[in-house]
Parts: sequence; structure tokens; C-alpha cells
Amino acid sequence: MPDPNRAPLQGIVKYNPHLWGDDELRSIFVARTRELAELLDRLRQTPAGSAPQHVLVVGQRGMGKTALLRRLALAVRDDLALSRQWIALTFPEEQFTVSTLAELWRNVLDALTDTLENEGAPQADLDRLDGEIRRIGALPSLEREEAAIGLLRDWIDQHQRRVLLLIDSTDLLFDSLGGAEEGKRGQKAGAASLWRLRKTLTHHSGFFWLGASYQALESGHLYSDAFHDFFELVELRPLSVDDMRQAMLALARTFGAGQEKPGETAAQVMARILDARPERLKALRNLTGGNPRTTVMLYELFAADRQDNLHADLKLLLDLMTPLYKARMENLADQPRKLLAHVMEHWAPVAAAELAEASGIPATTVSGQLSRLEAEGLIEKAKLPGRRRAGYQIAERFFNIWYLMRYTPRRVRQGLTWLVEFMRLWYSSDDLCALAGERACAHAEGRLCYVDHLEHSRAIAAALPDELPEKYRLELSIFYAAQNEARRLRRSIAEILPDFFDLEGADKSFCTAENYLARFAALDDLLARCPHVMLEDQQAWIDAVKGSPHLKLEEKEKIADESLALTANGYMKLMEIFNRDANDWKEILGRDTQEKINNFILSGEFFPDCPDPELAYKQAIACFGGDAVALGFCIHLMEVFHQFSEWMEKLCCYAIKLDPKYSLLWQQLGSLLLVQNHYNGAKTAYQKAIELNSNNPYFWSRFIDLERDISHRYIEEKLIQIPIRKLNPFDPYPVFNQARILVIKKKTIEASEAYRQAIGLATTRLTKRKENPACWEILLQAHLYLGNHDSALQALEQLSRGDSWTLYKLKKQARECHGIGLGPALAELMAQSAHASFLKPIALALRTAAGEAEALDGIPPELRTMAEEVMRDIMTNINRAEI
Repeated sequence: MPDPNRAPLQGIVKYNPHLWGDDELRSIFVARTRELAELLDRLRQTPAGSAPQHVLVVGQRGMGKTALLRRLALAVRDDLALSRQWIALTFPEEQFTVSTLAELWRNVLDALTDTLENEGAPQADLDRLDGEIRRIGALPSLEREEAAIGLLRDWIDQHQRRVLLLIDSTDLLFDSLGGAEEGKRGQKAGAASLWRLRKTLTHHSGFFWLGASYQALESGHLYSDAFHDFFELVELRPLSVDDMRQAMLALARTFGAGQEKPGETAAQVMARILDARPERLKALRNLTGGNPRTTVMLYELFAADRQDNLHADLKLLLDLMTPLYKARMENLADQPRKLLAHVMEHWAPVAAAELAEASGIPATTVSGQLSRLEAEGLIEKAKLPGRRRAGYQIAERFFNIWYLMRYTPRRVRQGLTWLVEFMRLWYSSDDLCALAGERACAHAEGRLCYVDHLEHSRAIAAALPDELPEKYRLELSIFYAAQNEARRLRRSIAEILPDFFDLEGADKSFCTAENYLARFAALDDLLARCPHVMLEDQQAWIDAVKGSPHLKLEEKEKIADESLALTANGYMKLMEIFNRDANDWKEILGRDTQEKINNFILSGEFFPDCPDPELAYKQAIACFGGDAVALGFCIHLMEVFHQFSEWMEKLCCYAIKLDPKYSLLWQQLGSLLLVQNHYNGAKTAYQKAIELNSNNPYFWSRFIDLERDISHRYIEEKLIQIPIRKLNPFDPYPVFNQARILVIKKKTIEASEAYRQAIGLATTRLTKRKENPACWEILLQAHLYLGNHDSALQALEQLSRGDSWTLYKLKKQARECHGIGLGPALAELMAQSAHASFLKPIALALRTAAGEAEALDGIPPELRTMAEEVMRDIMTNINRAEI
């Protein structure tokens, strides 16, 4: 719903400068002072008795043509010497009632009367002039033109004051005077009127036509013959950054700034704003393209600086700009309008060749049309990324933003492109980050939840670069705010915010969050049913289960479902496990980091077992974006579920950027790359981890695994013993690695002894934490080598319980056991396992690799495909080892 509390911006007159008071016009007119001074000098230097060089001021709509003519009239009145020689007559911007010269000169006479009345001329003189005007009006139509010119000449001669005709929209006026009917040789029948007007202006020194036009009269109109090279052109170019600053100060002085009323204090406030945020002035210049009218429009936005209402205020301003921008589009011919639209839809600089392809207009034609659009100030050349040639973009970015708002699709993500691009121009990166943080907090507190607010926040998030915590924090807070509102209204998000989220496309990961959070919230009531929890301990019990980082949501739901039937001993045992687990991680991570992770899990902002890798990535950065240690723990939790996902690799790289000296992150990156068969990258990562922390036995152990997998370049036993066995005599992995190397070297006695030591160390470690796949992996291979069938089978049963990480461990054991000649023995063990059906693809692959060509005969296609995949993995490693 719309926000009922938003207040509209206070209005400044933009389209009708004649409504400005004289003092307002004097104060606000600072941008075209050079042109004003030049025109005043031209008036002073025009000799009496000689026809002046008539002038046409040209420029895009909004460039200040009307304001310049109005300010020139005021300057003539303010200058005693000039006002004795000239009388400046102003007219409406468009003279829609004029289609003949008689009507034009009648308007000049009316303007003369009005100006004289404003100057305080005697009433008798005004009455006489009015009488003459009425007399001329009663004449036959063919006589009125000469009579009106004659009356003006008489007045000029009598008062020795020449008439300065400040005619706005001269091009439209001439078009009207030229008539609509075609005459001989394709000329308009009214062209004679234009030639008569030219003759009058050329031969009578009392008239000075100083007009304004959207474009030069030589731009292809049929009346161009009459006034070809007649006017001297004064082109109004876009304002510079310095011009913009002066304009902003003048606007503040005239209309106020923020809470300050008009005056010098408001100008000083604006000066401080501009000095504190100089990049904002450059952004304003980019947005407006130096267009004064657009500058006035955006001044209100700038001065108000109301971030909460920016979205609504901006839509209002874009709506106000519609007449100007729509006219710009409609005044173009079909081809240039089509090209301009394609440039706008592209937003970023686009090459001429791309425009030709997109528009279907021949490249040779496109080049000429683009040159004309550039000459008219609608587009400008801009550097193309990664290319030498320049492309084209819209010169006035706010014009482009208007187009995107008006013509892009309704779906919010695409439809907000205009707002996103405005944000990127209007705010610095620091401003956007700060604003994102403020709005994320506001959404979390239940504020700023109207549609306009949420759209505004989505635009801010989209405007931020990827990998910024503020971006993802805001994105997630928007969704959570929408979800809370939907839950409060007992409706779906799609019902209360149709089309706001693209839940089948770009926002699909939010579906995961919606489902997960609903299930997570339902745990409280179920856990509260446990009969053995005292009321004062109830929240601690609920938090212990919900906040456990190593339990999956399904496991938490299982505990919750069974809590009513839970025995007192069962409850005590669970709490003991949860408390021990929390204390272990508190010791490893530090109290603050452990508590931060726990709080984010409990609040539902971080899912330790998030099933969607993209959402997991965003949650991790949103919650722990500045904390490399916390991110390392997140990666430890998430790699079980998303080890094959590019998002996990991106998260590792992001964390390493935060702290490139944190060795654990390099080891985690190495493990991920190894799983994905990126061996060289994995090796580099492990080497970096060892370089940073050479005393970590696990790093050495994993590196030796990798070296063996890559090229069979086995490290000598002594080299293993020095860096590894010496470092941590309680770690089973180093001696386990040593045992496998001894098997390869056919040192059976030494290998058996090493395997026995590894069994002892792994068993000891399992007494502390039974769920340790790495230890069961060691026990499986060691007992299998030593011929301890029952113990090997027990280890296999334990190792076979799990998820995708367990499958990776089993496939790894298949490779290793095949490599040391234990493949058939492991296949037979798998056939005897209670998980034989789950393990069958691996067992079949081992038998095939051992030479049983018929092992896959008669196997169902799906099972055969799985076995062949494992087989390829085994053989790939064998081939790699032989290279």
C-alpha cells in the first residue's frame, strides 16, 4: 500500500518563468550571465538608425531560453540608458492564436500597451494607443498588417525608443505563419508572409528581433528559405559543474534549503552541503546533463535530502518532467527516435554497430543519425569498456532514467532499473552502504514496510556491488520484512506484494528461506512440550536445540517431535552434548565469535544447513562479512552440503580477501578445489596454508594426499616424519599417510606397524567424538589391510551413514584402496554391508577396475551409469598418477 505519511515536495515554478517575481528572477539567474552580458552589449552597440543584426537563441528545451529572454527584458528596464533607447516586449512562450502577420503585429501592439502601462505611462497616452489598436482591428483583414506596422513605426519615431521583440519559440511561430497549404513548386502558400516579415525586419531599424528556438531554423523546415542565414545564433550549452554550483547556491538563496528559509543563511547551508559532498554535485551534473530546468527540478530533491521519501519524491519529479521529455521524443523523426530509444534501453555506452543491429537500420544511416543526435545535445560519446572506440550514451542521465521508468517491464526487479541507476549516480558507495545498513535495521524493527519503502530498499541493494555485506543484509531484511507482514496478515507474500519477488527466477532462493523459516519457527512450541524442562530452563533448552550449528533442520525437527516422549536421562544427555559442543567451539573461535554465530542462527538469519548454495553464500556474508574467523566456521559447516558449488569457492575467496594470512581459509579452499578435481589450484592453496602455518599437521597430511593423487611423487618417509609426526603425535592422519606410502614401497612390516598406530590414535579420538568420518575412514582402510574383517565392516557401517560428504569419503577410499591393491577386498566388504544397495555402484566400479569385465553385465541402466561414474573417477586418478 502507499505510505500515507509522505509529504510532497514544495513546488518551484519550472515551466513558467514568467510567473517568477522580478526579485526571484534576479536572484536565481546566475547560470547564463555571460550570454546576458553579451546580449546587453549588443543592444548598447547597435547604432541608432541602422537595422540591427537579429539574434536567435537556440538550445534544448529546459536550457534556459525563456528565462534568458525574461531576464534580458528585466535588465533593459533596470538600465536607465538602455530603457531610454529600447522598450523590451515579452510574449507568451507559444503564441497559439497567431497564424498571420496581422495577428502577430496586433500581439506586438498589445504587448507594447501592457509594457507601457507597467512603466507608468500616462493614461491618456494608453487610451490613444488602445483606440488606434481598436481602429486597426476594424479594418479589412488585408489592411491590418500594414496599419499595425505603421502605428508601431509612428510610436518608435515619436518616442525615439526602438522595440526589442523577445519572441520565444520563434520556430513554432514561423511554422504557424508559413501556413499549412502547399503552393507552387512545393512551397507553402504562406511563405510570402515570412518573406514580408524578413523585409520589415531588414529595412526598419526600429525592430530588433531577439528570439529563441529549440533548434536553428536551417534544420529542414520549409520556411528556412526566407530566414536562411538571417539570424545570428547564440547557442546555450549545458552548464558546467561550476555553473551548477552557482545555480544551487542561487536556488537556495531564493527558495530555501532543507529547513532553512530563503536567504543568505540557506545559501550558506547549501554551500556546506556541497563542500562536504562534492561528489554529489558531479552526480547532479551527470544526471541533468547540465540542463538548467532539470537542475531546478532536482534541486528540491537535493535540498530536501529526505532519504526515506526519495523513491516517492523521485517518481513525482519524473512525472513532472514527462511533458518536457515526452516532447523531446515526439519532436524526433522515426529513425532518430528509434535509435535514441535503443540508446536509452542500453543505459551504458553502446557502440554504433550494436545500435544498427538492434534497430535494423543500416549502419551507414545510423552513423549520420547519431551525429545529428549528438549535435542536438541528446547523446554524447563515452568510452566503451575494454575497447578503443567510443560508444554513445544519453547526455542527460535523468532523461534516460525517465525513459527506463516509463517503458521498462512491470516486474519489479526490471522495473526498478531506473531507480537503481539513479541511486548509483546520486549516492557515493559509502553513502549507499550507510543507507543500506540503516534501512536493514529499520526493516528488522518493523519500520519502512510500505511498498514504496521496500522498492526503494531493493533499488539500494541492487545499486551496491556484489560481495558487500550491506547488500546481502539489506536484500534479506527486505524479504524477512515482507514475510513478517504476510505472516501477520495470514496471507502469502505473492498476495500482499504481487510481482515484488520473482520467486520462480532471480529470487528463487527466497523460497528456500520462506520454507526453512516457517519450519524453524515451529520448533519452539514442539520443544516446549518436553516434560523434564523447568520453566526457567525452557528457553535455554529451545535455544540449545535450535542454535546447534551441526544439527540439520530435519534433525532438530526429529528432536522436537520426540520431545514429549523424551526421558529425563535423554534430555540431560542431549543438553550435555549441546553444552560440550558449544564450549568446544567457544574455545576454538573465541567467545564473541561463537556467540555471534549462535545469535544469527537463533534469529533465523543464518541457516547452518541452508539447502540453497546461493542463499547460504549471501547469508554468510550478510551476517559475518567482516569476520574471517566466523566465515571460516561457516565454510566448515556449509562444505558438507555445497562442496561442489561455485558459491562455496566464492565464499572462500571472499573470506581470504578479508584475511589473506588466515591459513585455515586456504586449507578450506584447497579442500573444495580438490573435491572439484581442480588439482593445481588445490595444490597452490595447500602450499599457501602450510606457508602460513607450517606447524599444522592436518595441512601437511592433506598436502601429501594431494601430491600422491596428482603424480605419485611420494615424499620420503623421513621427510614425512620430520614435518608431521614431530608436530602432533596424537593426530592419526600423518601416520596413516605414512602407512599408505610404505604399502606402495612394498615395506609390508613397516606399513602394518604404521596402520596399527593409526588405529590406536583414531580410536582414541573417537572416544571424544564418535561422529568423525575421517577417523572411520582411517579405521576402514587400516583394518582392511591388516585383515581385521569385522572391525573393517564396523568402520564401513559407520562411514556409510551420512550425506554427500560421506559419499565423497567413500569414493576417496575406493580410489586409495584400489591404488594399494585392496580394491577387491573393499568391494567384497561393501557387498556384505547393511548399506550394500547404497554402496553397490562403488563396489561394481572396484570390481571392474580390478579386471572383472563382466561385473557390469545385466546391471540396470541407472545403476550402471553411477558405477561408470565412480569407475571414471578411479581410472582418472590412476592415469594422473602415471603421468
